[in-house]
Amino acid sequence: MADNKAGLFGVKDAKIQVLLTDVEGSAPTYGTEIDVPGIKSLTLKKNITTKDNKGDEKILDTQNLFDSVSVSWENAEVSLDVISAILGAELKTTGTGETLVVSVTETTETTGQYFKLIARPKKAGSYEDAVIVIHKIMGTMEYSLTGEDFAKCSFSGKGIAIKGTLADGANAVMKTVFSNAPITVY
Repeated sequence: MADNKAGLFGVKDAKIQVLLTDVEGSAPTYGTEIDVPGIKSLTLKKNITTKDNKGDEKILDTQNLFDSVSVSWENAEVSLDVISAILGAELKTTGTGETLVVSVTETTETTGQYFKLIARPKKAGSYEDAVIVIHKIMGTMEYSLTGEDFAKCSFSGKGIAIKGTLADGANAVMKTVFSNAPITVY
């Protein structure tokens, strides 16, 4: 029998991909991977709703419904590519060399877009590799600047089920994989 447990230690890498299509009966499609620079922490919390069937002055049955996952992370550097992808804002580049200017303009219509998160722990017990994937997330970036310290960048949002179908089935929210070989497909 396979060892299906591993102590996950830290987070060493995170990437996002903008969700391009998500149609029932088809695999979702995603844009190019974008590195989340200097990932420091990742928190995932499943959102469970419990429904009770009450009668005869007692609970007769109970049902848990997994509807989403709360996702948050902190990273070390402000990335305009990440901000643009998460918020759906246009990334503009003008000039070259000393006149190079890169910007993202957020407007009242910049409300975000769905993306996939691929995160890798530093260590996964005796396994060589591990990957945590949230297939469809929307949220917002935040960064704070304080005197005599580096900016703090963070994200918070919610992952929900995809409409499309993956090899593992429909309605996927997240997937965790342990492997004795490098994981390249997720």
